[in-house]
Amino acid sequence: MAKVITSKNAGPFITSIDISFLNPELFLKAKNSGVMTVEHFAEIYGLRKEDVIGVYFVDAVMRAKISFLKSADMISGDPYCRDLFGAQQWVPLMDMEIPV
Repeated sequence: MAKVITSKNAGPFITSIDISFLNPELFLKAKNSGVMTVEHFAEIYGLRKEDVIGVYFVDAVMRAKISFLKSADMISGDPYCRDLFGAQQWVPLMDMEIPV
């Protein structure tokens, strides 16, 4: 369904994930599926619901954006951070299923 999925830091305490869909039909199916919710992303990433800042859909570019607070062991700049740039945080979404 996705053409590109990227993740990156949105400051030292927030990760942002962008999902670009292959076509308008797949974008709308994902948007209306009820799967891409704050609660579901909190579950996927092992976060509290309050730590997911939001799930946003941008119709004009067929893109979804998920933003969430980083866990304490992922804060950018921490010497022990496992993913300094947040570039690998999209990986858990590879197995997310959206009904078509």
